[in-house]
Amino acid sequence: AELLDLLCRGSVTPHSYPNLAAIYNELSSHSFMKSQYHDSYSWAMKAVQLLTPQLQPKLTIDVLRQASKACVVKREFSKAEMLVKQAVCLAKNQYGPTHAKYADCLIDYGFYLLNVDCIAASMQVYKNALDVRLECFGKENLQVAVAHEDLAYATYVNEYSTGKFGEARKHAQASLAILSRHLPKSHLLLASSKRVLALIDRKSTRLNS
Repeated sequence: AELLDLLCRGSVTPHSYPNLAAIYNELSSHSFMKSQYHDSYSWAMKAVQLLTPQLQPKLTIDVLRQASKACVVKREFSKAEMLVKQAVCLAKNQYGPTHAKYADCLIDYGFYLLNVDCIAASMQVYKNALDVRLECFGKENLQVAVAHEDLAYATYVNEYSTGKFGEARKHAQASLAILSRHLPKSHLLLASSKRVLALIDRKSTRLNS
């Protein structure tokens, strides 16, 4: 609370806190999770302004990713596209196309594409992210479960008018199965995965009734 107060009063500088970009980024992420999107965007832009070539690539990538997500929910799509593409490119060049950090960037790129109605492209990006995470972590992993859920939702949206939800349901069930084995029943990730499966089932029921 004391640090946040200092930040709000402008009493903290990059000289007194060399990791200030990381602090701003964490505050943006925290605000995003609480659906405080204006605050998330404000903190993210502060973090972006502190990016320099001297910072660790991982921090730069994470700041770009978080800023892109904040821009998406604020409907700043051109800015979001620029930021997430920079993150994807930097992660690929720094870590290679089979690294978990590259998969993280693909997940955020898929999120951007989904929100600008590039549904087919979003599905492909999410599929690539899932493949990388499977290769990195194996089948029993929470990040793999999240990738399954993201792909399930994008596939559901893509097939919304056709009712062909077999692939979407497969990924939603895979996500839920992994999460159920590793998380308590009240966990937020489980609730999110159940919501996606419920959307698929509800739409299927309507189409078949």
